[in-house]
Amino acid sequence: MAPAKDVAKKVTPKPKPSRLPRLGQKKIKDAVKKMYDIQAKKVNTLIRPDGTKKAYVRLTPDYVALDVANKIGII
Repeated sequence: MAPAKDVAKKVTPKPKPSRLPRLGQKKIKDAVKKMYDIQAKKVNTLIRPDGTKKAYVRLTPDYVALDVANKIGII
């Protein structure tokens, strides 16, 4: 099994640092719903020192994290 860091690099596209910080939590929540057809309960964001934004998405209790990971292709 590959380390989680390598899996995240394969799955996560590299956004342009100047564009992503403009997205708010509401837009990120809507994008997750549109892209993966899952409902997000809460979104937290972090702007990294290199200028990229990282989003942490909490799912609603209706979803199991492993099922979502299979659906979007992480596992």
